Amino acid sequence: MWPNNIRVGVIDPASVNDAFAFLGVNFNDRKMYVIGANRYFGSYSKSEDAVYKNIHLVNPFNLYVVEQNSVGLRVIDELRRKGMNVQGVTTTGAKTESDKETMNKEEAINNAIRMKDDGVIIFPKEPTPEIEEVKRQLQVYSGHRSSRTLNTGKMDYGAPSGDHDDYVSCLLLAVHVGVIRGYVGKYQGVKIIKV
Repeated sequence: MWPNNIRVGVIDPASVNDAFAFLGVNFNDRKMYVIGANRYFGSYSKSEDAVYKNIHLVNPFNLYVVEQNSVGLRVIDELRRKGMNVQGVTTTGAKTESDKETMNKEEAINNAIRMKDDGVIIFPKEPTPEIEEVKRQLQVYSGHRSSRTLNTGKMDYGAPSGDHDDYVSCLLLAVHVGVIRGYVGKYQGVKIIKV
């Protein structure tokens, strides 16, 4: 029996000058339904309060996943203080195996594309402009070598220069959680971790 109606809210916190992105998904019958997206602007505390008051108190998710690279640790601590069930995930372009707390970006983007092609990721029939932006970002997201990563075996992943990748980062984290926790089945040989 596969877990049903597991609601996961994913947060990609960004620097103070950028948007705090939120994506909501529902895992049901081995599929991942994208149910909403939003951006919050302003300080971290305003963004955290908006997620807490406008989402968690109104229609809470079972789990909130936060990219914990750089500023995410502070966000995780604050949301946990508010009593939210939060899991931090570090993202990396390195050739590392994904686990509950580490997401390999190459693996996640490959899984996301395959899941979309297989009909596992389902977008609303009447998408909002924010959901259309999620889909657009997924189309342009890519990996490349940079002078910073050339000799490391790592790849840099992201949007083309000057573009955003906040929503697709949230989508990839949702894909990661769905695969690792076994909500969508097994993709690309990733071990399912019982939690």
